[in-house]
Amino acid sequence: VHAHGHQAGLLALAAARGTRPRPAVVVSWHNAVLATGARRAVLALGERLQARRADLVTGASLDLVERATALGAGGAELAPVASPRAGHEVPDGARERIRTELGLDERALVALTVSRIAPQKRLDVLLDAATLLAHDDAAARRVGAPVTWLVAGDGDANLDADLRARAAASGADVRFLGARSDVPELLAAADLFVLTSRWEARALVVQEAMAAGVPVVATAVGGLPELVGGAGILVREGDALGLATAVGDLLAAPRRRDTLAEAARRRFAALPGESDITRSWWTRYARLARAARGLR
Repeated sequence: VHAHGHQAGLLALAAARGTRPRPAVVVSWHNAVLATGARRAVLALGERLQARRADLVTGASLDLVERATALGAGGAELAPVASPRAGHEVPDGARERIRTELGLDERALVALTVSRIAPQKRLDVLLDAATLLAHDDAAARRVGAPVTWLVAGDGDANLDADLRARAAASGADVRFLGARSDVPELLAAADLFVLTSRWEARALVVQEAMAAGVPVVATAVGGLPELVGGAGILVREGDALGLATAVGDLLAAPRRRDTLAEAARRRFAALPGESDITRSWWTRYARLARAARGLR
């Protein structure tokens, strides 16, 4: 039995407990538990139960594996997830089409974010960084071109409305595009990719940006450092000034962007692909099936 996520893990363990013979139970953690206070304590008990009773706990990033091990997991392994859309070719002229559609200044430098509209994504920090950069005259002179921030994605309607209102009053060119089905084309139109999350595992959209050769500026949280390596710039979570500085410096340095773009492509090429990950799961399932007594 393979359960994905904390709730599914608890349900699978409860269901398997009363069966004879008992199947092996795998629980895959894709997200960290980010709650606080009493709720965090309750969820931590669930984590511990999964770690100690599952035959195998896998994490989408190393910090999740370390968490499972610290909670007493008998078996905990890294199980990265590959983005199915990363590396796909985009139609010729995609960059020009997107920029025309959005009415961008032909000189504009574009910082793209693709994200759910959710508190975990810390888009408030992105707005603060955009505002700081827009009002920094010295940075504007270094960049030497208008800066447009594009945010693609939907989610929490109230948060979305609040962010749009803040963007309109910020003095920065920040545009919320809503849900989009043309992320590869948006990446083709971007000069860099920005992710401000409080936590991520191995974000699929970061893999897509790297495959497309778009330099990445992201928070140093969860599995992002191990994913990005030296192929991007990492900043502290919640640090709007640090983010504004990193984005401004990178936009002002086209050669540095080119270097990071090439490093990102190489980094992505070295990551395990879908077939590699499929084979690794076949191996795990076979190992667990052999160890499950009474099962055929």
